Amino acid sequence: MKNMRKRGFVGVIVLIIIGVIILGYFKIDLRDVFTRPEITQNLSFAREFAVGAFNTYIRAPFEKARSASSTALW
Repeated sequence: MKNMRKRGFVGVIVLIIIGVIILGYFKIDLRDVFTRPEITQNLSFAREFAVGAFNTYIRAPFEKARSASSTALW
């Protein structure tokens, strides 16, 4: 089972490297792409959305359950 996880991780890394090589072949500069104002704004929005969703749907219920279990134990 552990070998499958390692193969999956290595496979993802290999796919990323192949993707970067393909982008380079088509003369797409990733630095230029990621420094465009539209892209940085979209990435900032996606980050804020992910953090908000994590805090609302994962962290808050987990903290409530943790506080309920700690008060029930003591």
